[in-house]
Amino acid sequence: MTRRLAAILAADAANFSGLVAQDEERTLRILAGHRAVIDDTIGTHGGRIVSTAGDSVLAEFPSPVQAVRAAIEIQRALLARNAAEGIANPMLFRIGVNLGDVVVDGDNILGDGVNVAVRLENLALPGGICISASVRDHVAGKLPSRFQDLGTHYLKNIPRPVRAYQVIPDVAGMQTTPQSPGRVSARAIASTVGAVAALLALWWGIARLTEGEDPPHSAMPTAAPVVSDEQAYWDSVKQTSDPAELRAYLDRYPKGTFAALARARLEGLLAARARLSEHEEADARAQEARRARAEAVRLKTEADAAIARAAAEQAAAVRLKAEAEVAAARAAAAARAATEAQQRLARSQRAGIPANTERVTLAAAASPLDGRWSTDWTCEASAEQPASTLRLPAQIQFREIKVEAGQVGLPGYFRAYGKVSEEGSFDLVGTALPRTQRIVVNEDAIQFAGRMEGERMEGNGHIGKRRCTVVLSRLAAQ
Repeated sequence: MTRRLAAILAADAANFSGLVAQDEERTLRILAGHRAVIDDTIGTHGGRIVSTAGDSVLAEFPSPVQAVRAAIEIQRALLARNAAEGIANPMLFRIGVNLGDVVVDGDNILGDGVNVAVRLENLALPGGICISASVRDHVAGKLPSRFQDLGTHYLKNIPRPVRAYQVIPDVAGMQTTPQSPGRVSARAIASTVGAVAALLALWWGIARLTEGEDPPHSAMPTAAPVVSDEQAYWDSVKQTSDPAELRAYLDRYPKGTFAALARARLEGLLAARARLSEHEEADARAQEARRARAEAVRLKTEADAAIARAAAEQAAAVRLKAEAEVAAARAAAAARAATEAQQRLARSQRAGIPANTERVTLAAAASPLDGRWSTDWTCEASAEQPASTLRLPAQIQFREIKVEAGQVGLPGYFRAYGKVSEEGSFDLVGTALPRTQRIVVNEDAIQFAGRMEGERMEGNGHIGKRRCTVVLSRLAAQ
């Protein structure tokens, strides 16, 4: 894709469909003659015709000065041709000129720069020329013309507003093409006079219409109105919304006729921009405040949910602690009962009283497994915790296994309880809280099953989500 900066000229016949409806052959003949004039003028001023479609012409120029000069010459030549041929209902063209970046596609050009030129051509009066502000900035002072500010326009399918100007050529500077030596016929003289008269009348009408006045009906003025440079400059910037243009006028005419108006308008534009900036800043701060409030609400909701979870977990910890204390109390009572039974048995033996009945009772309650044991827990790694091993003391009383470590509800807490059957199988259940937990969140459930092998008991199960093994070994009596 190739891009370049170019001046684009777009021309189109006004009311072409109506002229064709009135007299098709005559209209097409006149169009052919007009097109020949347009094509020659574009080439003479260094332009290149990009495309033509019916009564439309699109051309590009390397310079905006050449493009506007060609547009002025085209309108002059077409007016003179209409007058010379005595056309009762003349064919007039509208012309738009823009300076912009274009995309080159072979011999064709595309882009916003082209679209703006076409839209400006639609704004022009029949027989007139409409240019953009970028073109006006480049040609001002380089051509014998004035520029009437048409204000800012929002053109169809153009994403930004465009400042438009009507070109008003200097009528007094117009020259006719000199005749070759020889005899000049009366018809040629009449045609030339008629062309010049029509040309002057049309340009005068365009100039007066763009100034908001009606053209005269009774007579044509003998000379164009005289306008000072300051007046022309002020006319071009008085409706501007760009403070830079008003500053440029004041720099050039600091004590000019319209200096006070320029300063007042400049102050108004600056104040309006300041107010707009304040509104934009206020809107931005309001949006920031709304975002902050939304974030505060989100954080409060999360905090409330966390507090609720912590309260529920604390209640669960209290419940488990109470259950553990009840179990400990039962174990202590059982231990006391066993001690008392042993003491009674000892007293009976010392007194020589047969103790067969007591022995039977104790044999049914006590177990050769009773005593202190050691438990070794080995667990595989999980997504939450690494692999680990743990050794904890255990107590077996009346075939009931009890493993306890740590304080209920705190990290490192471990409680497991179970029973050894007559056949040698055992099971263990309980809960644990790993030392890696900072607060009480979720306790790990303990569940194991195994069998006794000699003086050892081995089992498999899980602690939380981790698969583990446990080995119970009897400790030597001290």
